[in-house]
Amino acid sequence: MKPYPLAQIECPYAAILVATIGELMYVPVRQTYLAEIVRAEARSSYMAVNGLVMQGAKAFGALGISVGAVLPSSAMAALYFLIGMAGLVLTRVVLIRYGREKSGDAHPGQASVEA
Repeated sequence: MKPYPLAQIECPYAAILVATIGELMYVPVRQTYLAEIVRAEARSSYMAVNGLVMQGAKAFGALGISVGAVLPSSAMAALYFLIGMAGLVLTRVVLIRYGREKSGDAHPGQASVEA
């Protein structure tokens, strides 16, 4: 018996089925969340830019292959780590701003007046 049966699917149709089900669960949730965190007047612009995310990911992936041919594996690992940390920090910033806007608190840089 294979140690990781799901990682070594021999039937490509089963792999496509799993990927399709995952995408069907992920995309509506992501679009709903995006629609909630954006102001109504900017919603269409945000959705259009969000449509470019996959194209950007493809470009970064191709760039990563080219850079990986030049840099040693330790440098590539450090680069991936830094990109991951930047993604976490940016996600945290967005969630903090979203929480402030939703609760009605002052935005960063604005002084709050308390009586």
